[in-house]
Amino acid sequence: MASVEVISDDTSSRIYVDAQSKLLYLETTCESIFQVGVFNISGNLLMTSELSNGDALMLDALSSGVYIAVASDGMTQLKLKFILK
Repeated sequence: MASVEVISDDTSSRIYVDAQSKLLYLETTCESIFQVGVFNISGNLLMTSELSNGDALMLDALSSGVYIAVASDGMTQLKLKFILK
C-alpha cells in the first residue's frame, strides 16, 4: 500500500491508496479540509475532491496506470505517486 505522511509539532497527516478497493484515504489530526487532485503521469488533472479526516475518494473511474495525488489544506501539502492495476 503506497502512502505519504507529514508530521509537524502539532499535526500529522497522510494520504494513502488501497489499490484493491481503488480508494484514496486521508488521515489527519487537524480539522482542515484538504483539496485533493489526482493527475495522470502527463500532468493532466483527472479528478478533484475535498476531503477531511477519515474521508475517501473513489478512484474506480480511473483505468490502470500511474497517477499522482496532491492534497493540500493551504499549510500542509501531501504528494503521492501510485499505481492502479
